[in-house]
Amino acid sequence: PSLIRALEALALRLHQSQLKLDISMIDHLLQDLIREEKGQQLTPDIILQHVAETFQVNAEDIMGKSQNKEHVLPRKMAMYFCRTILRMPYLKIGEFFSRDHSTVMSSVKQIEKGKASKDKNIAPPLFKKKKKFLNY
Repeated sequence: PSLIRALEALALRLHQSQLKLDISMIDHLLQDLIREEKGQQLTPDIILQHVAETFQVNAEDIMGKSQNKEHVLPRKMAMYFCRTILRMPYLKIGEFFSRDHSTVMSSVKQIEKGKASKDKNIAPPLFKKKKKFLNY
């Protein structure tokens, strides 16, 4: 019953907003609604844990100061997910990872650039994890 009311409210808001809707926008809005209904909320900590598992490194290493290649890419990916999926401001992501906001901006751009070029190190784990997070 509460999900039906939420869907009705969402439909009314979309109708009143006069936005041009596409399938991906509708899908994203519905996923948010389903997550809220389930009581599950994706957080930076959850993203960090999933990225660490994917790359088989410790979350502490991702959060640390290591410039080792095996820690830097997962850190950048986690920042990218916090920005694109959670829509966190650069400043908040920087606070979470104990980094400057400009470092976060650079990391997100590098991941986007690697995604666009279909970089073998970035694209496969990125698309796999992003799909999982969007269905979280």
